[in-house]
Amino acid sequence: MKGPGEAVAGQGPTSGFDDGGTPVAAGRLPVGATSRGPVDGGRRRRAGSIALEVVARWEFVLVAMIVVVTIYSSLTTPFFLSISNFWNIWSVSMPVGIMMFPMIFIIMFAGIDLSVASMMAMCGVSVGLLFQHGFNIWLAALIGLLIGAMAGFINGAAVVWVGLPPLIVTLATQSLYRGVATGLIGMNSVTSFPWAFQFFGQATVGGTSIPVSVVIFVIFAVICSLILRRTTFGKRLYAFGNNEVAANFAAVRVDRIKIALFAFAGVMCALAGLLITAQENSIRSDTGLGLELSVICAVLLGGVSPFGGRGNVLGPVLGLFLIGEVQYTMDLHNVPTQSLQAAVGVLLILALAIPAIVRHRGVRKGLKSLAQLFVSRATVPGLGGNGRV
Repeated sequence: MKGPGEAVAGQGPTSGFDDGGTPVAAGRLPVGATSRGPVDGGRRRRAGSIALEVVARWEFVLVAMIVVVTIYSSLTTPFFLSISNFWNIWSVSMPVGIMMFPMIFIIMFAGIDLSVASMMAMCGVSVGLLFQHGFNIWLAALIGLLIGAMAGFINGAAVVWVGLPPLIVTLATQSLYRGVATGLIGMNSVTSFPWAFQFFGQATVGGTSIPVSVVIFVIFAVICSLILRRTTFGKRLYAFGNNEVAANFAAVRVDRIKIALFAFAGVMCALAGLLITAQENSIRSDTGLGLELSVICAVLLGGVSPFGGRGNVLGPVLGLFLIGEVQYTMDLHNVPTQSLQAAVGVLLILALAIPAIVRHRGVRKGLKSLAQLFVSRATVPGLGGNGRV
């Protein structure tokens, strides 16, 4: 009998024998065998890596959390699973959502703005007083946006030109702007705005149940996402967040970006003030008290790094819906307001802790092993044979 590798008449060199003792030519496999073993190993590794990337993405975790909360809410609250409730959650969250977009940019360069809710109230009160004193509502709204831009510019100027940390500056202006709102109107309220103004906070699109405010939110979400992903400004923002010193050496005008972002935050807070006034047909000096925590929580829960340089728009949008869903469910269960604030605090802690845990090397290796195990036992159509990976 020929040994492996020795020639067999008319067949060339052999690589061995099959179970029946028949020589097999080099480069060929025994009858009935396939070459899928090594290939399948590569496929498993590739599929496992893809599965790990999906599972390890923070957006996947947020979606899973939303599903869990939805299941719990639907089991404990009658009629929770309805289109009207879905849009109610989004509609109530819109003022926070509008303020969330500039906060994404600010936190991405390792900054913070604690004055967003106070700016919202101050601008809303200013618009209400102007309207009450005979100004056209749209002219009053335009002045409110300019007031917001100025307030944001003051924040940015104090950070850049005075050299104070954003946390200290915005903590001070948080009290300042809220105090201005209280000084302007006291504890009174302005009401009875025209329907054309209320339309943006209360109307729906056509004959659907989609709120107009949600459409506005989606437009801003798309614009901000394109800015981050497709523009030079977005790339510079990532670079600045990763390393401010290197960004300065690369001729990135960091100071201008900072001031522009804080001014943008002021404008968006003013817009949020207009929106919440239109929704409630009323504005008070204490409107939105404490909403800055929800804004920051939505951004951090969405995976934007508090150390800067990492983040996107999709994650915070999912985080915003998760917060809104949790608060809406607690509202339906008549949970006190203090507990609602505590829930936001718990979500904020999770927003900071879970990404750090997921990024831990040991946890990632465990996730990769689980993903490969799952893929190795999954049936994938189109691979031939019995379809097993």
